[in-house]
Amino acid sequence: MAGRKCTICEHPERKEIDKECTREGAILRTIAHHFELSESSLKRHVSKGHIIAKIAKAVKAQEIVEADDLLKEIREIEETTKEIIKSATTGTDQKPYLALKAIDTRHKQIELKGKVLGSFKGDKPNGPIRIIKAEDLSDDELASIATGRSE
Repeated sequence: MAGRKCTICEHPERKEIDKECTREGAILRTIAHHFELSESSLKRHVSKGHIIAKIAKAVKAQEIVEADDLLKEIREIEETTKEIIKSATTGTDQKPYLALKAIDTRHKQIELKGKVLGSFKGDKPNGPIRIIKAEDLSDDELASIATGRSE
């Protein structure tokens, strides 16, 4: 019977039928009776993966929504961090240590954003990383790093 459509997929109450079929402890005979369906057509609907395909689409849509929400939160934090960096590196009341902490935070935000967007193929960077401890630097060195000046 090639080309024959699934009667459950075409049913006007498909959403409710699928919802009932995915409930824990669902009994297909009871669901079929409730919606006035044949038990065999409901079994075919389930066994041929029609519910699973629909659930997979819903899960994917939910993941997209959650990723969008996460990106929105990351962007909000990024803007705040940028403001802190600007405030700590300009004007008469410069705070080099605060600027470095904010820059470190900004670096982590960029990395997280890249992971969320799928920009990074793995967790390892593609080049050498130079690690500098703030406590090992003089105030002048901290200030030059925080403001981007080279001495």
